[in-house]
Amino acid sequence: MHDDPVTPTQGTIVQLRDGTPQDVTGRRRLTGLTVIAVAVIAMMLLTAGRARQVSGVAVVPPPPQIGDCVSIPDTDQVLEQMNEGEVPVLVSGPCQGARAGEVASLEDQRAYAQGDCWTPTLGYLGVPATAGPFLKSETAWQTRTAAMSYTFGPSPLQVAAGQLWSACVLVGLDTENFRPRPLIESARDAATRGGTAFDPFAICSDAPLSTEFTPCGGPHRYEMVADGFNLGPSEAEGLESCRALVSELTGLQDPSANGRLRVELIAYRYDDGGSLRKADYQQARTAGGGVTCTVSPVAPGEVLTMTLVGLGERPLPIG
Repeated sequence: MHDDPVTPTQGTIVQLRDGTPQDVTGRRRLTGLTVIAVAVIAMMLLTAGRARQVSGVAVVPPPPQIGDCVSIPDTDQVLEQMNEGEVPVLVSGPCQGARAGEVASLEDQRAYAQGDCWTPTLGYLGVPATAGPFLKSETAWQTRTAAMSYTFGPSPLQVAAGQLWSACVLVGLDTENFRPRPLIESARDAATRGGTAFDPFAICSDAPLSTEFTPCGGPHRYEMVADGFNLGPSEAEGLESCRALVSELTGLQDPSANGRLRVELIAYRYDDGGSLRKADYQQARTAGGGVTCTVSPVAPGEVLTMTLVGLGERPLPIG
């Protein structure tokens, strides 16, 4: 092994200790620099080749999953597409903070604009869509919920890659202007969690037939639980099925909460001008009207302070 050469300073002529001529050492240095240069160029070519390859291949997004968050940049455009029989393309969005909607269900089939999305959307919320096992008369119940559901499908790129699916997307509904509203937190199983989780989806008011609704997270007199259609001949049986539905939704074995809550049917019909009018049960039944299953405090001065849905064993929210 040779001794290290003296490190030169600028303008200094160096005499090598091993007697190797300077031109040989220069060739060694040149050879070493050439090897390094070739390696650097090869690395640059490989890197450039990979970048070109990635940029030239479109990345196909995978199918969505239930619970994924969705971005809806233009709701009016989505509604227009659906009215024309088209299926809008699903665009994934972030789940941090507010989100436009959530994937409530996914089917391995072609998406149709008029497909049934309401039933799986309510199921995602943890709400029964109709009376089902609570049906003790001919009345069919549809739970009142401040939400909407849209059908979305894959993009042309996803279709070209062989994806075939249909997604139902849950979107919140603002009961003041009946426009879509962002979801502040996940809507999944909100009815099961109850309380503040379901407050944004419950329908509440200070009058049983009012079209002006009150946020369920604040004081209100009535909670509108469900609408009944195809009314059976017996009002008593209709009320019994209403009470069964309230018990199922709230988790209260006694839907009257030991006499503190009133569960009642509010019958209505539509007049010739299309306005909502209060009616008796038989009048609503024969005039093509319906009934609303409602819950309110028995005491005149009391109000509800949050939704009763998902209440379970918690104290009654009465103030």
